[in-house]
Amino acid sequence: MKQTQEPVRLTWSPSAQAVYGLLQYTDKKQLYSLADVMFITGNAFMINIHPVTVFAAGPTLFSPFQLTGKGLLAMGFDIAESFYRIPASPEQLEQYVQFVKESVDRGLPVIGWDLFCPEFGLIYGYDHHKQLLYARDAEKDGVIPFGEINNRRFICIHATAIVASAPVDPLDTLIDSLRRALQFSNETNRHVSSEYRHGLPGYDAWIEALTIRRIDIPSHAYNLAVSLDGRTFAAQFFSGFMDTVFGKTPSGAELEPLAAEAALHYRETADALAELAERFPFPHGGEPNDREEAEWAIPRLTRAREAETKGVAVMQRMLDLLTERNGTRPVKLGKWTGGR
Repeated sequence: MKQTQEPVRLTWSPSAQAVYGLLQYTDKKQLYSLADVMFITGNAFMINIHPVTVFAAGPTLFSPFQLTGKGLLAMGFDIAESFYRIPASPEQLEQYVQFVKESVDRGLPVIGWDLFCPEFGLIYGYDHHKQLLYARDAEKDGVIPFGEINNRRFICIHATAIVASAPVDPLDTLIDSLRRALQFSNETNRHVSSEYRHGLPGYDAWIEALTIRRIDIPSHAYNLAVSLDGRTFAAQFFSGFMDTVFGKTPSGAELEPLAAEAALHYRETADALAELAERFPFPHGGEPNDREEAEWAIPRLTRAREAETKGVAVMQRMLDLLTERNGTRPVKLGKWTGGR
């Protein structure tokens, strides 16, 4: 399974890109586009803002299960995880490597965290005799010696593997994805540190940071890039809804006008964020702490929040319609089969 192609950034959401990359090795690779994956994983709605610094860690503070696992389950995959805090013991490292090997031997890479950079990537091969893992992420395609697995920059080693695939009703996938998108956007449950705000309240935290003007400039530019990328994919998903597996369901025709409306709102959100990203581009980031620049930015963030609020309301109407048509039966998705 060794590959030589240089890494390509398809999206600013590396967890979604890793899921999409893993998907290409499965029986469902023809079912879902990258825009579909961005929607199903919830990365199309990612925003997680520190109200003072707009720190770059925000989009990565969620668990791997939140960012990748739930989306894989929604697509009908059974998954397992291997997680250890570092430094892991020799026995734990052996179990981690064995976990990776078993998946690769089935013809499936695993999603790993913090391989060459603090993002998600794929571990797609190994050499038992040379004691090497072959991996790729947004930084590079390279090798990780078994003896260096413990030398990660952050607190853990983590891998997610697909262990089985089963047919899933597209409406179940859609219902589950809408529920999670709404829960995240409305900040129904606080998933991360109380210092950060996600979903629609994330815009309020961002406006607060522009008012205080103690922003970390590269982090601000990074969060803009992530947020713009997500809303661009959200607009793409909803505008192409009838070409997805969801649009081809019996409920597709009823959902089409709602999807078209959601596409308009997320395009408006993306347009507002694009103006900001042009003014505060990654990586150098412009001058968001300058008073005049901040005052210019706040109305555009307000416009983005207002447009996304309308998009969230349309997703709620989509979910309400599906709930009315399908009753209260539980959705059937993939299963989490354990970890080690």
